[in-house]
Amino acid sequence: MGTRRGYIKGRWGQIHYRRATPAVALRRPVICIHLSPLSGLVYERFLPAIGSDRIALAPDTPGYGLSDPPAAAPTIEDYAQAMGDLVEAVAWDQFDVIGYGTGSKIAFQLALNHAARIRHVVLISAPDYTDDEVAHMRATLGAEIEPVADGAHLAKLWNQVTGFPDAELRARYFPDHIAAGPRKPWGPRAAFAFRYRDRLPELTQPLLVLNINNEITEPTRRLAPLIKNGRYVERLDWRHGFLDRAPDEFADLVRSFVDGN
Repeated sequence: MGTRRGYIKGRWGQIHYRRATPAVALRRPVICIHLSPLSGLVYERFLPAIGSDRIALAPDTPGYGLSDPPAAAPTIEDYAQAMGDLVEAVAWDQFDVIGYGTGSKIAFQLALNHAARIRHVVLISAPDYTDDEVAHMRATLGAEIEPVADGAHLAKLWNQVTGFPDAELRARYFPDHIAAGPRKPWGPRAAFAFRYRDRLPELTQPLLVLNINNEITEPTRRLAPLIKNGRYVERLDWRHGFLDRAPDEFADLVRSFVDGN
């Protein structure tokens, strides 16, 4: 089983998505929200794995992939409201949500906004930043890389996909970095301003946090003692690209968490 693509109408234009649909859906659907500045492409090999017994949907957040952008840089709350347009379009009574990186913060806020419909929340790489780290990242990260005539900017963008373990995966996701253009920093900047610990008491759904081996392993580890209703799983053998390399294993982990109730 593969995926198909489609669009729904959102507040800022069209929202593009990838979808896996089984012959018979036995479980609640799941929405998967990607990290920035990538797209729903990161879930393309995972969707058929988790979608063998449920509908699985991976949108491109506004301004990334093939989704239309807003006129100005959004906050995480803005992104979550835009994903709410998708929730209303699919009209599912209940579903689960997965988020990754920036998408983990969008998924978290989406779960707060739709607490009666979202049953479980799974977050991959969910950093709990200190005030000093937030200030440092705002000052040093998320800057726009301007195009230059000799293409030297492409080498800088290529260096930003070296978190993927091999050239094949880097080449797979490199075009998303190029296509985002001036919107590339929007998602990271929104993520820097959003703190889980400020909102965790509001979350009523069971929460699974998956910590993998990447640039935010230690900040994600700090979230573990704050989880009161759920699980923390650390897989340092997984890096960016694990959704391509181990989609079935991650699908089994998700099922073990969301299908109990």
